[in-house]
Amino acid sequence: MKDFLQLTPLLVFILLYSFVNFTMPDISYEIKNGLTLAFAFLSSFYAILIFPKKENTNKISFFLKGMGQESVQCMTLIFFLSSIFSYNLEKTGSIQSAIAIGQELIPASFLLPGLFLTIALFSTALGSSMGGIAAFTPFALELSRLTDYDPALLGGIVVGASMLGDNLSLISDTTIAATTILGQSMKEKFRFNIKLTFFSTLITIAILMFFYPANTDFIIQEKKGIGFQDIILILPYLSILVLAFFNVHVIALLFFGNLMSGGIGLFFGKITLIEFLSSFFLGPMGNSGIIHVIFLVLIISGMAFLIQESKSIENITSRFLVKMKRRELELSSALLVFVLDLFLAVNTLAILMSGPIVKKWHESADEQERPKLGRLASILDIFSCIPQGLAPYMPQMLLCSTLLGINPTDLLAHSHYQYSLAVVTLVSIFFSR
Repeated sequence: MKDFLQLTPLLVFILLYSFVNFTMPDISYEIKNGLTLAFAFLSSFYAILIFPKKENTNKISFFLKGMGQESVQCMTLIFFLSSIFSYNLEKTGSIQSAIAIGQELIPASFLLPGLFLTIALFSTALGSSMGGIAAFTPFALELSRLTDYDPALLGGIVVGASMLGDNLSLISDTTIAATTILGQSMKEKFRFNIKLTFFSTLITIAILMFFYPANTDFIIQEKKGIGFQDIILILPYLSILVLAFFNVHVIALLFFGNLMSGGIGLFFGKITLIEFLSSFFLGPMGNSGIIHVIFLVLIISGMAFLIQESKSIENITSRFLVKMKRRELELSSALLVFVLDLFLAVNTLAILMSGPIVKKWHESADEQERPKLGRLASILDIFSCIPQGLAPYMPQMLLCSTLLGINPTDLLAHSHYQYSLAVVTLVSIFFSR
């Protein structure tokens, strides 16, 4: 009974958070973020109160120790640098140049697939689905005005491609969380992820090409060619994408990307030195979503550490643990993180909570039945990202639908990539050896 009691803070947080998501879907993003943090604090205080007292150690010290873990601090610093990078890309005009190049290179007959691939590429480089949605939804809105394409269709493409980038990127928070918790390299996780993503992308492109007629009369703008400045301005995008494949540490990679973006911006007179230096404050402070995620990760990590130190999970799993076969373990892992993300609406948080349990399942399985941890990291990432592009109350769905002026549920009929990814991954789980 005492072991189950130690898990109740997590249950309290999930119930409170789910109650807000399902009963108050129309409240603002800022208020919802505030309530989430309040619930996390309350649940953490409850966890501290019921944590078994240990000799010569203050309960709060354990909580702070959990917040200060190296993996947690690494994640928070990456979130911080990512927000600065996105801010500098916008201020220097790199995002606009990326969009302009995409407009120039995409022929009308390949408009929808080309749009999908362009957004996916840059969301992968950014490591952020929200960044991809924020950058390309205004373009999608203008595109719907100039063509007869349904805004919901274009919104579905934007969200799907952005989630592809978030899932596949080596610098996204979900990739970092999944690989860190399971103790795998990003390259190993990417190796499994790319196979599933490749087939899902092919299916999505086929749907966009054969089920939606090409708008051959569409002309985005007068063709003026790609300028030298446009090519130089997208180098920060390309540099982090290339360097990521050479095992450059993600913190060094992002710091270099910021310096490169600032340097190019200064060279072309897009920003001043003072504006660039100010971005290290304005980037994270201007992005309330990043600040929310940073604090949420810190608080939840402290609470999770208390649960871990109470040994309650080990005690419970030792009573009910069964040796799963590979297929059962992968399906259970996918279902666990999927359900948690539906309740929490934060995929990084869902991975943080499910990861230790999945690792325990993996350790208890027979050695010949254990899937590779890189594959499990990929499954956790995939099934934490799928709900983000399907559930109407998810931040990605709300941001895209708000910018397009439509209902979030309108996007569901056009969420082709999310459906394709779910089917391809499940097929892989059932039929791969």
